[in-house]
Amino acid sequence: MKKKKKEDLAKSAERLTRAGVEFTTTTIKLAYDVWERAKVRALKRGLTLAKFIENVLRRELGEEE
Repeated sequence: MKKKKKEDLAKSAERLTRAGVEFTTTTIKLAYDVWERAKVRALKRGLTLAKFIENVLRRELGEEE
């Protein structure tokens, strides 16, 4: 199987736009205990798991909101 360039992989993702913000959908595999802890923390903060994970990724990437 041929390796794809990072740019090609990014372009192949489905893009969704809501309220002028561009999103993509993805599937990730998480250890059950990590998923469970993240889900509980998200709920305690009044966030969806998706928003919680996005916030964690933005912080890790240096893009804090």
